[in-house]
Amino acid sequence: NLTSLLCFLSDEILGTSIGYAPPQLLPQNGIYRPGRMDAVPLDEYRQQHRDPERPTAALLFYRAHWVSRNLEFIDALIESLERQGCNALPLFCSSLREGDGAVLRLRA
Repeated sequence: NLTSLLCFLSDEILGTSIGYAPPQLLPQNGIYRPGRMDAVPLDEYRQQHRDPERPTAALLFYRAHWVSRNLEFIDALIESLERQGCNALPLFCSSLREGDGAVLRLRA
């Protein structure tokens, strides 16, 4: 989105003709994995990052950290949990409550 914004501004203000993509909506909540720029689908998390023989520890953090890439502390927690034999399930959300009082909803 940032690259497209800069190209848009260049085209509109400076008169260049670089071209730009329309803004992409970012998810309100999802699963994070280090190194990924997108939210990890639940099925992919289950297949690639979850061992059914291990306990799972969820890490809930605000979406603002995911959007801004302020994730060093989450990466450290994930690494520590996995080193200790847990499945780390890092979840980001924009709010701790939705309109109906649910804390978080993940869709498969």
